[in-house]
Amino acid sequence: MNISLQNYFKASCLLLLLVVLGVSCSKYKKPEDDITTKPTADFTAKIDNTDYAFDATNFSSIYYTTSGDDIKALLTTATLNTNGSKIIFFVNDFKSGTAVINKKTGTSSNPGNPRLKVNAVTNSVVQSYVQYITGGNTYYAVSGSITVSLSGNTATIKFNVTFMDAAGKSFTATGSYTINDFTTNTKPKSQITDPTPVVSKPTIENITPLSGYVADTVSITGTNYSTALTDNVVKFNGTDAKVASATATIIKVIVPAGATTGVVTLKVKDNEVITGPVFTISSPATITSISPTSGRAGDTVTINGTNFNSSIDGNRVRFNNAGAVVISATPTKIKVKAALDGSTGNVTVAVGSSAPVTGPVFTYLNTPQVQFLLPYQGRTGDTIIIQGYYFAGTPAANIVRFNGIQANVLTAAGTALKVIVPQGVTSGRVTVTVSGKTSTDNAPFTVNEPYPNIQWQEIYSSSSLQNINQMASLRTGLLFTGSLNSAYLYYSSDNQTFTNVYNNLPFNKSKKLVINLLSQDGTAFYVTSNLGVAKSTDGINWIKLNPDKSNPDKGFTGIVSTSERLMLVSGSTTYTSLDAGGVWTATTNSQSTQLDYFISFPGSKYMFAIDTAKNTASHNATKFYTSIDKGTSWYPSNSSFTGIYHFDEGYKDFFKITDYSVYCAFSPVSTPDIANQRLYRSMYQGEFWTLVSNEACNVVKTAGLRVAYGSRTFNLSTNDGTTFKSFALPAGYTLGGIELGPWIYISAYNASGAHKIFRSSW
Repeated sequence: MNISLQNYFKASCLLLLLVVLGVSCSKYKKPEDDITTKPTADFTAKIDNTDYAFDATNFSSIYYTTSGDDIKALLTTATLNTNGSKIIFFVNDFKSGTAVINKKTGTSSNPGNPRLKVNAVTNSVVQSYVQYITGGNTYYAVSGSITVSLSGNTATIKFNVTFMDAAGKSFTATGSYTINDFTTNTKPKSQITDPTPVVSKPTIENITPLSGYVADTVSITGTNYSTALTDNVVKFNGTDAKVASATATIIKVIVPAGATTGVVTLKVKDNEVITGPVFTISSPATITSISPTSGRAGDTVTINGTNFNSSIDGNRVRFNNAGAVVISATPTKIKVKAALDGSTGNVTVAVGSSAPVTGPVFTYLNTPQVQFLLPYQGRTGDTIIIQGYYFAGTPAANIVRFNGIQANVLTAAGTALKVIVPQGVTSGRVTVTVSGKTSTDNAPFTVNEPYPNIQWQEIYSSSSLQNINQMASLRTGLLFTGSLNSAYLYYSSDNQTFTNVYNNLPFNKSKKLVINLLSQDGTAFYVTSNLGVAKSTDGINWIKLNPDKSNPDKGFTGIVSTSERLMLVSGSTTYTSLDAGGVWTATTNSQSTQLDYFISFPGSKYMFAIDTAKNTASHNATKFYTSIDKGTSWYPSNSSFTGIYHFDEGYKDFFKITDYSVYCAFSPVSTPDIANQRLYRSMYQGEFWTLVSNEACNVVKTAGLRVAYGSRTFNLSTNDGTTFKSFALPAGYTLGGIELGPWIYISAYNASGAHKIFRSSW
């Protein structure tokens, strides 16, 4: 009995084991079936800056082969995410090597030949392509390559291709995948189908963008569109849209008012309506609060609301019109740095292309900072720009004072105020007060003297005078001479009696004398000539200076005469005297140039010179040189400032300086005539220049912040060239000389040959 039970038990167990094995074997067939359609694969890629990596469960392939045909093909499809995005590769000649990807025939990128028929049979194979499907859009690679490496039935494919969307933006897909047993799922080549056969009906491939706001521009790509705008009827979820432009493959439309989220449809002429992807109408953003509501520039501020963009770049935040840096963003919260150039006012947010929405006021607690004024001088009623930081965003919230007198603020922003110089202003500091906090500019604002009431009074006339004259004034005395090989040097101490002191000059009488330049230093007059330099304290009696003892008759042109030093230049040698011409030192400069005409800022830190050797009769452009070590070394200006100087023709007052600016008159190389000589100004030590005006310039003269120039009119500035006022000359006269001293002097001539000296009080 026991033996029988044991045998029965053993038999039962054996039977149960066989049943289990049988069931197991039956269930195992299903994965084998799956392998025939989904071979094992490893896929890694970066598509439009998004990374992907997965195995065979997201991958399928079809191997196309026909008996007697050595050319094979492979179609592989990778499902990229749960939203159904895919990338598809078709290689029409599947073998080891590289397949070049071109624009796909039958797509918007390459509509193809409508007479071409592609038959998927043994001797006619569809071209290789890469297709990317996402968000309802389809894209075909327009360029790139696929490289295949085969080892038995295992294939490794590497790809690097470029796509283009409806708006013309390109993006790439790079990566690789490996397929084991790629022959498992095999079909005949006759079953190859072309996803984009060339047809005559319209198609929609993709639209860009897939979401946006009313009035945004959306691009649609496809084939067989009409170039006549009204032939293309586009609707956003049933609402008609305006077609802005159309080609055979691209239509641009405006998202219509009243549109709702839904599909985009298109009807071209009498063709059927075709349906494209869903376009999502974005809801406008809202701002519910900001935290904190006050702070300093650079503080972190949180903006709470709805419908913000999750991308940092998708939100544009401004603090009272000053752009702020976005730190992070979610649909309901944006964190930003309070704008450095912001000012107290509303915070606004613009999402994507939408109009900005306005939020609460953010109050800046920073102390205002004045950096500089534009300009630093002016008169009552002038407009001045104050540059700085942390100003209030409304004019009334900024209190601006000029040396204690409050000014009218015209416009205001966080970094700039536009103000009117007030009545009764005097020179002094400018202050800006915001919320009780005050900033003072480091440099004073200078109130310019008023323009004079010019009344020309004739004081001397002689037909022997030249058209162009040089003049210098000292105390009540006036000295003037012709500008070219003149034989006169007139002096007057009372503007009534004029004496020719030419023969009083202490030069070698056996040689011909040529006066070059006149100058004065507040104590004495100076004359440079081809025979040396002469000095006079009264304009009548002259002594000869001796800069070069080895050559007592050495000639000079260029001279700088100030209360602190007297400097002469000749070629590459600079002569300096610190006692008004008693003792001299000579310095050879570093440039082997023919420097002659030269000028200097107060203190002689910056000096400027012209290389006269370049200004020949052939009208070569002359170089402009600068020295920052009192004439020891010189270097050519880096600017393109160069031209033709007319000192050889007698126009010797062409190169002057104020306390801050350099002025130079010259003719362009392209039009070198004297009639084209114009005045230029540099506020940057000769590196950058601006044209003062298009009026011809015969002469320019400066004194302190006063500048005068002209030809047909007399132009005067009392604020270093910031503004000029033009005054008429005596009727029929042309300007030939200027002196700015205790009086305003001019020499002038007319077509009848009259030559006169006029003056006007300040």
